[in-house]
Amino acid sequence: MSVKIFERDTTATEKFIGIDGDTVVQKVIYFDQRFKAKYQIEKSLFNNFKKDTISFLVYDHYGRPKFEKYEYAIMYISKSENENEFYLQKYMYDPVKKNDDGTWSGINGESIKELFENKKNGYLKARGIFE
Repeated sequence: MSVKIFERDTTATEKFIGIDGDTVVQKVIYFDQRFKAKYQIEKSLFNNFKKDTISFLVYDHYGRPKFEKYEYAIMYISKSENENEFYLQKYMYDPVKKNDDGTWSGINGESIKELFENKKNGYLKARGIFE
């Protein structure tokens, strides 16, 4: 539906105590661009999210998120404990396609379950999302 860039405050500074004990004030350096995405949910796969759309934050070091170029994708989204905001696990998505029989698969023929299990037992487990 939409992916909009968040402009960052280029005048923002941060203050901290340096190793010599002096107070240091420096410009904030952002390594990632921040986006606000809003997507229609075609099918909820591994949760029971009850809405038909979702808004979430995306952080990307390489510019615009690559998932934008696909018509359909599985998005691996978490909810922030502190801010009550949804965000995409960094770079975690799988492009998918809807088959003629109405089922879904990865763009290379993988099953949806296989795509999910690969992320769950790989990157997401390493990030502490799954034990």
